[in-house]
Amino acid sequence: MRCKECDYPLWNLATRTCPECGTVFLPSQYSFIPNSVQYRCPHCPQVYYGNDAHGHLIPRSFACASCGNPVEMDQMVLLPAPGVAEAQTTVDTMPWLERQRIGPIRAWFSMIGYGLARPGVLGRSIPMESSVGAAWWYAILTSLIISIVCGAPMLLFVAAMTLATRAGSSAYSMVMFTVAHAVICAVLLVVWGLAAHGLLLISGPRPAGGLGATYRALCYSTGANVLTAVPCLGVYFGWIWWVISAVITLKNHQRVGGMRATIAVATFPLLFVLSIIGAYVYLIVWTIGMAGAAAAAGPGAPGAATSGPFGTVYSYRAGGRDDGSDKIVRVTRALRSFPAIHEGRMPTHGLELVDNATLTVPELIAPGSRSSIDTSIVGDASLSEFRFMPQSEARLVVQKATAALPQGVIAHRIADVVFTYHGVDLADTGSGLWVAILWPDPVFNPGPPTTNVFVGVTNGGRLSVPPETFADALQQQNALRTAAGLAPLPDPATVTTRAPAAAPPK
Repeated sequence: MRCKECDYPLWNLATRTCPECGTVFLPSQYSFIPNSVQYRCPHCPQVYYGNDAHGHLIPRSFACASCGNPVEMDQMVLLPAPGVAEAQTTVDTMPWLERQRIGPIRAWFSMIGYGLARPGVLGRSIPMESSVGAAWWYAILTSLIISIVCGAPMLLFVAAMTLATRAGSSAYSMVMFTVAHAVICAVLLVVWGLAAHGLLLISGPRPAGGLGATYRALCYSTGANVLTAVPCLGVYFGWIWWVISAVITLKNHQRVGGMRATIAVATFPLLFVLSIIGAYVYLIVWTIGMAGAAAAAGPGAPGAATSGPFGTVYSYRAGGRDDGSDKIVRVTRALRSFPAIHEGRMPTHGLELVDNATLTVPELIAPGSRSSIDTSIVGDASLSEFRFMPQSEARLVVQKATAALPQGVIAHRIADVVFTYHGVDLADTGSGLWVAILWPDPVFNPGPPTTNVFVGVTNGGRLSVPPETFADALQQQNALRTAAGLAPLPDPATVTTRAPAAAPPK
């Protein structure tokens, strides 16, 4: 029995204050192993032994059998029983509840050891009247630390990339992912506790404690989940020991049978894992079915539709590969979203879409094109070089490319995309005006396209135009542009990176 403030031994004291620091104490504030402590009458040498679950006297107040004086347990002088060392008198204490005395770091590591190797002792040492909030604080802190350790290799990699590239947003995403992982663990713990306690209530006699006791057992066993941080395999198997530790901790804290504790604790994790496996199997089967449907459509077919978990998916094919319809849709949507984050202005050059991360470099290359991100030059850099440039250098390339555009520009090219949005009001979704055309760069792809030409329009969708009718579609588009007060578009085959199209002088 030691002072909770300064750790001074309080044996053989008739006073109720610590001689070292003056802190008031009572024997009833401590738990002992039954019959390991002798209680001496303050009026005579009579000795009594505590034999209840906490090593206290039953009853606590009575008349002394030797001197007849009334005595109360908290008035008595305490000593270890003959032949019993001080360390053998006290039951195991919860390190986390002693963190103010022993320090939070030491308490946390001690709790990890309890969860991994001594879950039975952990369950018995949790005071039934202890705070559920303290248990939750330990579980959330432990989950966050485990999440950080699990994500540390990726975070270090992203941090290194950030120093050399413009990947700051990726670093932010990794930090948010780490925090989200800890939050998800907390949410799952809430559901887990409700499920476990519900199963306890319906599977037998009422347990020793209520819902709070179930949460204390689950939360304080979180330390066993530290195995999840083991590289490669931990994330798949580390949680299993947490479940085992939680079963043993709950069994001893709620004082229920082993089978009952196993059913209560293991049911929710088992169902959760099975649901994840089932989802993966379903996605694999669905993907195989979608691939089969696309293959059945054959090369050059407009597409095959497959019903999946996220709605109907259309797989477009040309020569056995994606024909670019998705690429032009992403280009168009990037254009439409640009004004919302740039105070209503449109990009002065299509390269701004890549610089602002609303479009990726590979989306500028048409499927089957002989162009590549290494050979496509914008300004004084290739697209391959541009996407790994530091922010300051990338902005200079965008400025040079913008400065190279002529006055009255109506169309400019980046790789296989001809941007035709200049002067077009994207808010007028019913105008049907073109904003981008996926046309392979004629420098590397001489001759007309061999597949349908995809065009992005103001409503965010796309048109699929066969090569043999493209001239007629362009003529109809130019009629719409004339009505809107815009200069007519040239043949996309005449627009190159070095030769953008401009409206004729008035």
